[in-house]
Amino acid sequence: MMKRMRNPFVVMGIVLAMYFVKVSTKLGVGYSINSTMIQGDGWHNVSDIFEALMVIVMVWLAARPRSEEYPLGRKNAESLVSAAIGAMLIFMALKLAAESVLGLLAWIPALTSSIDAVNPFHRDTLIVGEPGSGLFWLALAVTGGSGLISLVVGCYQISSGKRGGHESLVADGNETLSDSVIEFVTCVGVLSEYFLHQPRLEYVFTLAVAVKLALTGRELFCKGFYTLLQRSLDSGAMTSIRDEVIATCGVVKLADLKAFRIGDVAIIIMKLHTRAPLSATRQMKKSLAVRIGRRLQKFGFAGADPYIRFDAPTPDWHRDAYAIASIDGEERISASIFSADRLRFCNVPDGNVTRASDTQTPSELPRIVALLARKKVRTVLVFGEGVESERAACRAAGIEYRSADFNDPRVYRCARRRR
Repeated sequence: MMKRMRNPFVVMGIVLAMYFVKVSTKLGVGYSINSTMIQGDGWHNVSDIFEALMVIVMVWLAARPRSEEYPLGRKNAESLVSAAIGAMLIFMALKLAAESVLGLLAWIPALTSSIDAVNPFHRDTLIVGEPGSGLFWLALAVTGGSGLISLVVGCYQISSGKRGGHESLVADGNETLSDSVIEFVTCVGVLSEYFLHQPRLEYVFTLAVAVKLALTGRELFCKGFYTLLQRSLDSGAMTSIRDEVIATCGVVKLADLKAFRIGDVAIIIMKLHTRAPLSATRQMKKSLAVRIGRRLQKFGFAGADPYIRFDAPTPDWHRDAYAIASIDGEERISASIFSADRLRFCNVPDGNVTRASDTQTPSELPRIVALLARKKVRTVLVFGEGVESERAACRAAGIEYRSADFNDPRVYRCARRRR
């Protein structure tokens, strides 16, 4: 039963029913007691009906499965609703702010006639009789009751939207909460009119509401707009994703990472280098999705939807050269290139020596360096401190001249193979 009540179409059906009741009662009561304030709120709820229908359409569109034409699905369509609702809240905030400022200025006796003449938000005097009369309680019930209903339904929408990952539902819930605040302020206006005889006190509360609406509208608009632009996640979230990926057993390198949000879900597209077999990469993907999702919950996301491509790492192939000399019938790494009988060239892919071959050492240093360069040697090793002239010549050719820690070439797994 609870699961059915969380269904977005059930939620929006309840919202539509609420708006139909509000429109009929507000317009009926508003015209009966000559309340432009309640009438305007009723017509505003008419626009809310069309907004709710738009949310239903977008939720239906977002729920459609992925296809070749839409590989990431259509859930991003809900961001249109979020941006539109945000823009509408900003417009409503500006309207309420202008209405409040003009209403407060009209409170000044010297400005009352001038402001009333140009004020497009002029309100007629309410006709509800004395406090305690039937019309008074009717106006109070319509305004206060509507505010209470909007508060409950708005919280229900936001909770259901967050659980189901529907951005448009959350945005519409925020808009419903803003309706509740406006309705409560309208109720305050009715009370201040007949208990304090100061109906303009309502404008003070309305101005505060306008500020809150503007901030909420800006947040919704920016969130929806940035999602439509597929803006990357903030640096903190991106760093957290990288840390989790690098810490994963079997990942050699994070080659590429792109991430953006669709609603409350982070879409993550990455390419990883691994030497793990295919069966292991499937488990790695499942594990990463869970662990990254947990990390992103700290940044306000409901979860993560990763698209991971696994590639074998590019082999780190290079060639080293050892200065080899025969000492007492044993092969040893020589103290310099000149004192070596031969140069041993070793192919070293990914740190493992796979092939070694010997070449007689040329008699001149330029020829030695040219040979090393032709063989594409990265590092030449000698035992001890070496010779500075050899080091300088190698450095000029872009070759590292390094001292070996041991003079026995077997330590470095250089299999002897004469050419």
